[in-house]
Amino acid sequence: MGECSWSRWPSRAARCPRRRRQRRPRPRAELTAGCGPARPSPPAPPTPTPQEVAAEVRKRLLPDLRHNAAAVEAMAVLLDYTTNKLGAFAAPALRRDLEKMKSDMANTVIQLEEARTQYRLLEEEHGRHLEEAALQRARRDDQDRALAELQQRLAGHDELVQSKVSALRAQMEGREVEAADAVAAATRGLREEYELELDRVSRRHEQTLAAALAAARADADREAAQRAQEAARREAEVAAQLAASGAAHAALREQSRRVVDSMRSDKDARTQALAGAAASCRTRWTRCAPCSSCAATSCRSRGERTTRSASPPTSCPPRSSASAR
Repeated sequence: MGECSWSRWPSRAARCPRRRRQRRPRPRAELTAGCGPARPSPPAPPTPTPQEVAAEVRKRLLPDLRHNAAAVEAMAVLLDYTTNKLGAFAAPALRRDLEKMKSDMANTVIQLEEARTQYRLLEEEHGRHLEEAALQRARRDDQDRALAELQQRLAGHDELVQSKVSALRAQMEGREVEAADAVAAATRGLREEYELELDRVSRRHEQTLAAALAAARADADREAAQRAQEAARREAEVAAQLAASGAAHAALREQSRRVVDSMRSDKDARTQALAGAAASCRTRWTRCAPCSSCAATSCRSRGERTTRSASPPTSCPPRSSASAR
């Protein structure tokens, strides 16, 4: 019996081993936490239902499962044919093909287990997403309820504040009217007291001014009398001084006249003396005229003339006391 042609063609699972599908993590929505003021949160993406997730997983894995099932069935048929009809275990090639098919079958089983594990992980992740979405929805509902409650409380507080402010404003207006009336009454009383005090002070001031004016007049009269007495005394002193000055002036005039007369008489005497001295000098000059035969005599006479002209004449009369003055 010849070798089966099926052994020449390896199975599709052996020719195309299925690669392990890489798991891609999905992004998780960040939960907003904190005690600050509530802010409008962005709309959350629609959460898929478990049926949709199962359908998506089934759509992805069903073709592979069908292909693997067909490969397993083909390998089972081939194994049955080779073992029961052809005695393939007696041939080394068939033994190798059998081992290869067993390994392919083990790989297929492993891939199936991985697919089941991935499906379970996807379901768990979907469950976590659902729980997180539910928690986020519950938290958003709590925040909305708290915000509504706060707004309601703020509205009530505003109404209470407005009512209190209105009551206080009315009370303050009443107090302002009462205070204005009290101030007006106090002002009238103070004005009356001020007018009375002003009249009293005015009368007292007038009396004080009258007394001061009388005292000033008395002082002025007394000072005027003293000044009149002092003026009379000074006038008498000045009159006495004028009389003494007149007598002294008359004596001085008489003395001046006498001095002038004596000076005139001295002037005449001195004029006559000077005329005599001049005549005697001219006579001496003519006697001592220079000659050509006696130079020494001429020089001597020149020296004597010079000496005489430099010295005052001895015949000049002495000055009197009146001329010296």
